[in-house]
Amino acid sequence: MKTLYIDCKTGAAGDMLAAALYGLLNATQRGSLHTALESIEGAKCVFADDKSQGVAGKHFNVFVGGIQEHELELDHEHQHEHQHTNFGTITERIASLNLPEVVKRDIGLVYESIIAAESKVHSMPIDKVHLHEVGDIDALADITATLYALELIAPDLIVCSPLVTGFGTVNCAHGVLPVPAPATKAIIEDAGHEILTVVGDIEGELTTPTGAALIRYFVDEFTDEFGENVTSLPKKSVGTGTKKFSRPNVLTVYLSDTSDTGENSDLSDNGAVGSESELTDEVAELSCNLDDMTGEDIAYATETLLKSGAYDVWTTPIYMKKNRPGVMLSVLCALNREKEFAALILKYTTTFGVRIKTERRRVLLRETTDTDTEYGAVAIKIGKGYGFAKQKPEYQSLAEIADISGIPTYRLRTLANEQK
Repeated sequence: MKTLYIDCKTGAAGDMLAAALYGLLNATQRGSLHTALESIEGAKCVFADDKSQGVAGKHFNVFVGGIQEHELELDHEHQHEHQHTNFGTITERIASLNLPEVVKRDIGLVYESIIAAESKVHSMPIDKVHLHEVGDIDALADITATLYALELIAPDLIVCSPLVTGFGTVNCAHGVLPVPAPATKAIIEDAGHEILTVVGDIEGELTTPTGAALIRYFVDEFTDEFGENVTSLPKKSVGTGTKKFSRPNVLTVYLSDTSDTGENSDLSDNGAVGSESELTDEVAELSCNLDDMTGEDIAYATETLLKSGAYDVWTTPIYMKKNRPGVMLSVLCALNREKEFAALILKYTTTFGVRIKTERRRVLLRETTDTDTEYGAVAIKIGKGYGFAKQKPEYQSLAEIADISGIPTYRLRTLANEQK
């Protein structure tokens, strides 16, 4: 069972949630998220190493027209002109995204809660509401990154600490407003279930409407505080905020995954595992033969399957009836998603049938850590089991740093290996 814990001592904003969850993704999942974000027209999204009052973490940056945008809820004194956006425009943008349909639905529902809050605050029909702060491209990126990262992590339970709102006043498009902003307050109060909140001792807007809407949408439980059993979990990630306070402006997430460790697991220092069952699992392998699709169409189907969360997708050249050259498309996925991936294959290929079999496999217990280089932190994948351990730098992490630094990936790989 996967349990995700969210500790928001300095509130919650969309970019902080996105950055924190990004740190829990493996290289393949990060690649899927980057590809999805590339479909947001006019935006360039970058996850970068950052520090807030000495606490290291990730920050989610969105560039629009080459200019870095901050979520306007985090900077209400922002003086650039932004087009007001209605829900119809937002719906069109969501539909155009390269995402699984379930994630598009989630994004739409989060926006619906924001629209409903604005409608209540301004006493106007929903179809007349124009969003000043959350309708912009950077906010769409925050919501998209957060919800798709959650889909990739796939927690069974999400637990959150009390949402810290802050106090005082804030300047926004409607003038000077109290904190929490009326829209944030409406989102929390109209949730239909209790959302634990505290004012805290930091003046300013700590929880934004976007942050509140996201927390409201996906959190299952709230708790007063996390004990050491949570804060000592090895799978931990920090997202940094934009505003500067006297203390770290960070949001921390922890992931407990009993499917990784198991109740009977006995992992020694050299990677030996006492319970062999912890090193095996079962997966579904789906396949079909294709002789009437172009290479471009097969490539698109392959990309779609990978973005939807397949463990792996590959093609094998074959000869079919009447000596036609063809391709066998194969997909590896979780057993409980076999029906979903069969439907995707039937939808995105020309085949009329999909073969399915269950495969038993032996695996290493995996975890991801970071190693620092002079150009940034590189994600390292570690595998342990059967009496040994091995590790390698994650390609996607190397590629991200290469894009920013201009240093080739092979040199970054050598630097990361030297830090082991």
